[in-house]
Amino acid sequence: MGRPSIPLFDSAALARALADAQISASELAKRLGIDSSWVRQWAGGNRGINAERLRALAAALGLTPDQLQTRPTNPTLAELRSLAAKTQAEVADEIGVARLVLVNWEDGGRKGLARPSATSSALGLSGEDLKSTPAGQLPSQVATKLGRALGVDAEQVQAAYAASAARDQ
Repeated sequence: MGRPSIPLFDSAALARALADAQISASELAKRLGIDSSWVRQWAGGNRGINAERLRALAAALGLTPDQLQTRPTNPTLAELRSLAAKTQAEVADEIGVARLVLVNWEDGGRKGLARPSATSSALGLSGEDLKSTPAGQLPSQVATKLGRALGVDAEQVQAAYAASAARDQ
């Protein structure tokens, strides 16, 4: 089974970037050490791309990964992660939680916070922190850590969490 693809990848943005940089699919493939058919399939919208390949692709073109993605107006947590070109495992490791906890947050849930666990202690949360967090929000410590991992501020994380919860209903 392949690695999960980046859902916001924009094949048209890649095609434009290749044209703007006046680089052929073959030349870009050489830079990446891959077969040129992959680049042609990405640019044609016929193949998904994973986070690692997207980071390499963007770097080879002198771009950031988010420049090769569609930017939603009200992104969810999963979409913020996509824009950062990171996998769930990478983000979970970075902030010190189990991947399933991150999956839950991306789905707009609070299961990973609702019960006392290693998750709470890893994030520096107490039972009082959990009780005092308004419904529909993540504790500020969680939002701050996620923000650092995703390259955004805590307010953007909170808005994305709310968007995740709203789409999950």
